[in-house]
Amino acid sequence: MLGFRMSFRRVPIERPVELLHDGDVVYARPGESLAEALLGVDRVVFSRSPKLHRPRGPYCLRAACEGCIVRVDGVPNVMACRYRVRGGETVETQNVVGSREVDLLSATDFLFPHGVDPHRLLAGVRGASAIVTRLARRVSGLGRLPDVERAPVPATRRDVDVLVVGGGGAGL
Repeated sequence: MLGFRMSFRRVPIERPVELLHDGDVVYARPGESLAEALLGVDRVVFSRSPKLHRPRGPYCLRAACEGCIVRVDGVPNVMACRYRVRGGETVETQNVVGSREVDLLSATDFLFPHGVDPHRLLAGVRGASAIVTRLARRVSGLGRLPDVERAPVPATRRDVDVLVVGGGGAGL
């Protein structure tokens, strides 16, 4: 039925839902993470790095890294490993100029394989350093602003006898 699209899935999906990823239909199980759904159809590049536009994909699958951030229904920086698929979502790869596979700004990685410091590039050349810095600020960053402004979440006030802040991952 849908096996030709699910190259990495070992178990077929009984009642798949559809979502759009960069304009292509992807089938997923309702409730599975978005990262699982995309990996199941061999989609491993979810975004590009802010400065050099290197490909990024899921690394930890527990929201401890920024490898799996995508844009879902116009909302940027959604962690695909934590987002549960409902069906009907529109998912976009973030921080690309061109396509997910061929990002035009990834040429900076070729030109500067050891990284680039825009503050030192053309330093001392009158006006050029400021232009390079301005350009670097324009092309770097993660995602665009949300399509629709979201209402602020109201604050909650609580009175407690004891409050522990910063217990860490291992606890106290």
